[in-house]
Amino acid sequence: MGKAVAYELRCKIVKRKQSGDNTPFIAMELSISESVVKKIWKQYREEGERCLHTKYSNCGGVSRYDENFRSEVSRIRDNG
Repeated sequence: MGKAVAYELRCKIVKRKQSGDNTPFIAMELSISESVVKKIWKQYREEGERCLHTKYSNCGGVSRYDENFRSEVSRIRDNG
């Protein structure tokens, strides 16, 4: 699974694309894949500035346990 792309890097990608740099050049200069550059640029065109903020809620795995179970485990763990 990929990791979140930092806000600063997202801003750099967008600014470089706006200034006319091509995708392979940006990817090489920033040491990232072309697909990351393409994805962020596409998101920027569709969502605007909102896409620049990292969505950490999309990172990590999905829990197999529901919220009630996790709350109970936290309560026991915290000596509640």
